[in-house]
Amino acid sequence: MRRSWRERLYLLWVGVDASVKRDSTAIVACTWDQERSKVRLVLHRVFQPTVKEPLDFEATVEHTLLDLHERFNVQEVRFDPYQLVSVAQGLTGQGLPMVEFPQTVGNLTEASSNLYELIKGSNLMVYSDDRLRKSIMQAVAVETPRGWRIAKEKASHPIDVVVALAQAALGAVKGQTIAGQSVEGAGLSSTPTKLVLDRDEKPVKGDDRWAHPSELIARDRLDYARPDPAPSIRDEWNYLGRGGGGKYRW
Repeated sequence: MRRSWRERLYLLWVGVDASVKRDSTAIVACTWDQERSKVRLVLHRVFQPTVKEPLDFEATVEHTLLDLHERFNVQEVRFDPYQLVSVAQGLTGQGLPMVEFPQTVGNLTEASSNLYELIKGSNLMVYSDDRLRKSIMQAVAVETPRGWRIAKEKASHPIDVVVALAQAALGAVKGQTIAGQSVEGAGLSSTPTKLVLDRDEKPVKGDDRWAHPSELIARDRLDYARPDPAPSIRDEWNYLGRGGGGKYRW
């Protein structure tokens, strides 16, 4: 696929959370919106294996990442080497900047805290997607001595796409920090983020303002954006920046 000149301008940071047999595998790509100074969700893909049919990494992960590499300017792909060592080696040979990001407590805490701070500071642009919304609302915050990290509320709840989003968003923020730009609301210090969880709180039927107790996603802090870069994306950003698009609320 030949890249358009507009797509070549997109600097992408990608997060991958992979599983072969049980959990889903998620790929999330984020960019930095220069005009609005926010992290922008560009694309996400979720692949679900079955007991009888383990995930084919070549047909899913490799294909998706190579497509992103063909279309955009991928800065880095963060991944847990536990499942993707051989895949990463092959992709590195094809020019993708693969960066190991083991899912240690320290890494997960840093990525989770950064995602929360982006949302709290209204610095994350997303698009409407029911499955993504459901996964986010099923995530909870687990406190650790170093801060907090993303976890499942129940074992059956898939949150792989949230983990991948946290990895990609952290890469995007650090990319701007390295470039000398500050990101207001993106706390990258080691100071723990304190959350108050009310597990007794229940959603009120008909009240669309109710948010998940983890407050991972605050409904009034998400900007609406297109799910995939389009030829008119620059015009759309200008339109949103002038107040024409409003907010998209979960």
